[in-house]
Amino acid sequence: MTTLIFAIILVGFTSVLTQTLLIRELVTVFYGNELTIGVMLAAWLAWGAVGSFVLGRFADRIKRRVASFAGIQLFIALMLPLQFLLVRSVRLILGVAPGELIGPLPMIYSCVLILAPFCVLSGFQFALGAKIYATVRKGSQAIGRVYALDSAGDMLGGALFAWFFVHYFRALESLCIVSILNLVSAVSLLLIYDRKKVLLGACSLFLLFYFWLNFSSNLNKIEELTIKREWKGFNLLETRSSLYGNLAITKYGNLYSLYENGVLAFTTPVRIVAEDLVHIPMLQVKNPKRVLIIGGAVGGALSEILKYQVEEVYYLELDPAIIELAKKYIPKKDKEALKDTRVKILHMDGRLFVNCYQGKKFDVVILNLSDPYTAHLNRFYTLQFFKELSKIMTEEGVVSLAISSKETYLTEEMRDFNGSIYHTLKSVFPHIMLIPGDELTLIAANKAQYLSDDPVVLGDRLKERSISTSYVNSFYLEGRLLPWPIKYVSGILENHKEVKLNNDFHPITYYYGIGHWSTYFQPFLRKAFGYLSKLKLSWLILGLSILWLSPLLWRRRLTLPLSTFTLGLGGMVCVVVSILGFQILYGYVYHRIGIITASFMLGIVVGTSWMNRKLERMRSLVFCILQIVAGIYFLCFPLILDSLSRVNLLIIQILFPLLTFLMGFLVGGAFPLANRIYLTGIEPFIGERVVPSRSVGRVAGIFYAADLLGGSLGALMASLLLIPLYGIFKTCWVVGWLNLLAMMSLFVAIKRRTYA
Repeated sequence: MTTLIFAIILVGFTSVLTQTLLIRELVTVFYGNELTIGVMLAAWLAWGAVGSFVLGRFADRIKRRVASFAGIQLFIALMLPLQFLLVRSVRLILGVAPGELIGPLPMIYSCVLILAPFCVLSGFQFALGAKIYATVRKGSQAIGRVYALDSAGDMLGGALFAWFFVHYFRALESLCIVSILNLVSAVSLLLIYDRKKVLLGACSLFLLFYFWLNFSSNLNKIEELTIKREWKGFNLLETRSSLYGNLAITKYGNLYSLYENGVLAFTTPVRIVAEDLVHIPMLQVKNPKRVLIIGGAVGGALSEILKYQVEEVYYLELDPAIIELAKKYIPKKDKEALKDTRVKILHMDGRLFVNCYQGKKFDVVILNLSDPYTAHLNRFYTLQFFKELSKIMTEEGVVSLAISSKETYLTEEMRDFNGSIYHTLKSVFPHIMLIPGDELTLIAANKAQYLSDDPVVLGDRLKERSISTSYVNSFYLEGRLLPWPIKYVSGILENHKEVKLNNDFHPITYYYGIGHWSTYFQPFLRKAFGYLSKLKLSWLILGLSILWLSPLLWRRRLTLPLSTFTLGLGGMVCVVVSILGFQILYGYVYHRIGIITASFMLGIVVGTSWMNRKLERMRSLVFCILQIVAGIYFLCFPLILDSLSRVNLLIIQILFPLLTFLMGFLVGGAFPLANRIYLTGIEPFIGERVVPSRSVGRVAGIFYAADLLGGSLGALMASLLLIPLYGIFKTCWVVGWLNLLAMMSLFVAIKRRTYA
């Protein structure tokens, strides 16, 4: 029995750990905005649903189930390293160089095809595991028990990745360890339950092979070979993995480039970029003493700031591995800048620093971050962040940031993207100076007395302060600050007032950003994002309401799977909203965000275990009550988030994991009850009709598929549509309404006894 429990836990453990590793690698291949991450997660869950629903129907017919389960484990063990190598080869297959953006369509079909084999088998394992477990437990209890064990494996896999694997093992090593665990489990199952000699011999042989591979130097050689192959055509010097992504250093001539998750972070020594970033905003303050720079100062910006008579420079770099790796390749003066006593390097989230800072105010704040194409980065371009930033700045202080743009023509998508940030910034800082180009630099201040875009004035200020530069001088500034592009861009953005302001709980700019990003590729994406941006919430709610109530008209037996689907959707939306809300109110802290996800899985384990103990006494109406509570939970979630925005940071750290735990408890409690209702046909206050146990595998497959499909749709809807277009609050209300609709459909079906 212990061996079987371990095997089922291993299903969830393998799924989450493999999912994390492969999606992490795919994010490096495809630029990791919400579109790519949402597609990857949705594809993962959808393929799992296919395996559970389609192949799960055969679970009841298979005679040698344990041998089949062990055979799947063997196949997964062989497939995982090969799947990883395939991910590393995607750019070569598509003919795309590292650092080059890949279009959405190649990204979608690559992810869908690469993730399919493992995800389908993982979904089938759940249904097969439930059927095997049903030989020692009642059918509905077996499904609930397997669901709890699978969720425990999910939680364990996520926790071990965050706190162990990412620190001590490379990606291929981690997958080989997972393969070894699956082979150990397969051998144990075969020795105890089904001594199929050929399969047992194959599992034992490959187990010995993986042990030899893992404890020899060959595995590292294979990984290094795949990395070099991935960076073919580049002089790759070094790579490193950290908590926050994959880093790579390449060399071309005397230039060194650092790539973060496949995207160019900086090239050194290229002084013009660092000088442009630093000197124009520094010259907007009469006597800058204290400077805050968030992100990307190691490539030369720090040494440029230290040319001024500054007293303190705070440099925020979330990932310490970036500085550790860059130190080996940056010029001597940039290394010395990192050691300067005036420089304070902090490895912490920028939002968290700004929210907690209590020291002397800053004269200059430089945001050297990527465009807000993700919800994570969008937090640094919101109304609330700019207000918090203004509190830690002096009255004459300036804040500088740069976003993608053009100086000669702004498309409709670029106007929305640039205009949203411009008007959001201007609602806090009344005076904004624009410097157009391929990147639009915005320098904002509360007072305009010292702001100047006159190249002669700025050139004189450089001379007065005896600042030595290689590029930024009077001649450079004349070309950089041409009057007509400034007038053109300023006029367009100032008059583009119908654009929405960017808020923490309504991150519209990252939707504009994804829309703008999509215009570089297929034309139809531009139209799609344009139509979606005009979609009224009332139309969306009406369409979803009709869809959710339609089973009452044509297929009432779908109401129970639909309710499970809706709870799965709600669970995923809860996790997405909680992670985003935590990042907004507290900051991005990798381990604490992992705790939020783990708390949801723990809630599922506890809820399922609790329901399993009371399953014999439960009736159909209890499921309706659980779904009502879930609906009310989402309707109240905005009030909870609003209240949390006014409490101290310690309470925020405690309450967010609790919120996801509660939602997980509801999802976990409902799942075994849904299976029991479907298996036995229990009525609200009537007895049962017993269905033969041969249906267990099929029913487990149906409801696990409904749960996964709900999560898949929740990941896409929340990250790509609902949150950016309508905000977090309205997203919660929509999901709450859908849960109440699903409950009403189920209640009507229960009254008519046509739900199972």
